[in-house]
Amino acid sequence: MGMADSEFEDYLDPATYEGAVAQELGVDLTSPRFRGNQKWSNRVRATLQDQGKVADAAMLARVKSITAAPVAHNPKAALHPNKRNSIDALVTTLEGMLKLQLDAL
Repeated sequence: MGMADSEFEDYLDPATYEGAVAQELGVDLTSPRFRGNQKWSNRVRATLQDQGKVADAAMLARVKSITAAPVAHNPKAALHPNKRNSIDALVTTLEGMLKLQLDAL
């Protein structure tokens, strides 16, 4: 049951970055407008518009940047517990490939 049309941010736990976005932009991502199955940027755009904010490409880039800071600060807690399996599998595969490369040296 994958997400056919998704972005990396769709795999993040919103609790990781909601506070930073609220503090820096005054946007409440706990709003029902942000919940749903659409792509993250579409949900952000709808939430921004709903709260009277500009929802252009520059603002979406700013929200992505604000989102990145708390994720970088605590990456282990950043992935959504119900959506992290594919990312964890990718990490495991990459670690295995790196180990093979190192063993070959």
